Amino acid sequence: MKDVIKRVELVMEKFNIEKDNKFSEIIGLEQKTVNNYLKGRRKPSLEFLVKIHEVLNINLDWLITGRGEMQLKESKEAEQSGVSDNELILQLKERIEKLEEDKEHYRQELESKQAIINKLLSIKDPVLDGIAEAKKGEVVKDI
Repeated sequence: MKDVIKRVELVMEKFNIEKDNKFSEIIGLEQKTVNNYLKGRRKPSLEFLVKIHEVLNINLDWLITGRGEMQLKESKEAEQSGVSDNELILQLKERIEKLEEDKEHYRQELESKQAIINKLLSIKDPVLDGIAEAKKGEVVKDI
């Protein structure tokens, strides 16, 4: 088990992933679960290893046994573009994070503007009532 975890740590090092939470986000598992694996509190599940294999293009045989190369060969698309599959995956993850941040920013901005609108609407009725009363007074004076 320790050898498997050492290989997982090598994968994290290769991709400059320093924190458990970032790694868990990349492979799509809960941070607590990944942390338990990395700290040796739980035996890594097959799902955990398969996720690393699928997401980061890591040789599953190497991950489990240490045999073979760490990474599988790049896809044809990666070879043609000159950017590795892993780099593309990490770029996509970063773009998704940025979109999530933007989404949160716009949600907060929308809530702020909605609060202003609600405040203006609550003020509008008393102001209009006051104007209406003043107009009634002017009409009575004219009569």
